[in-house]
Amino acid sequence: HGTMVAGVAAGMTLGVAPGAQLAGVKVLDEDGTGSEMTIMRGMYAVAARCKILKLKCVIVLALGFPVQPGSPPTPLDDAVNDIVENQNVVVVVDAGDVHPDSGKPSDFSPARAEKAITVGSSNDLDEHTAWSNYGPQNDVYAPGEAIETTIPDWFASWCYSNRLTRSTENNSEPLFPQHGCRGVTNALAAPHVAGIAAMIFSLTPDPVTSAVGMKEAVLKERVCARVLADTGIGLLYASVTRLHA
Repeated sequence: HGTMVAGVAAGMTLGVAPGAQLAGVKVLDEDGTGSEMTIMRGMYAVAARCKILKLKCVIVLALGFPVQPGSPPTPLDDAVNDIVENQNVVVVVDAGDVHPDSGKPSDFSPARAEKAITVGSSNDLDEHTAWSNYGPQNDVYAPGEAIETTIPDWFASWCYSNRLTRSTENNSEPLFPQHGCRGVTNALAAPHVAGIAAMIFSLTPDPVTSAVGMKEAVLKERVCARVLADTGIGLLYASVTRLHA
């Protein structure tokens, strides 16, 4: 999971910002479970390292958990806001998944954190993917379906041997076409945005001096000429040319 996310954000071949330096911080166990405390410790460890080395940093949280609508902020929500406001580190979060038949958005933590850049998933038709969370907590959409990225050897072997499929209206079609294994998750939408944030940080003269300002800078790159159906939110579109314009 982390390998795929890192590949989208800063992979040398397919990454959005291949010049960015990557640092992996393990906050979940091998089963993909963990606690708010372990996640917060990981974030603050990154923030401390960035401060010591005087680096401009972006944290990608390709994780989260559902919470009751209208419930008080979780400790993780508060930590994300603190990391951005007081530690000056950008935090990009995936919006979370919802059941396609639920018909309503869900509250997720830390996706609902005010200072986070919360990212929903779109497909290759620039449409909201059925399983991606939506609603007012989302700031922007980015590609999250059938994303070609870095994958570990064991996953490649499993993927090719199982030939995963997805159901369509009429039949089942290969989930990963002839180009190979591709990820399908909100977790791969968020690192696209993290890569854009890293690109903005790399510009000279620096147009963004704070993590708080980065959210506004990233959202300026949205293209809203085609609003994703039922969301009212635009799809992120950015290039090196546009960022330097």
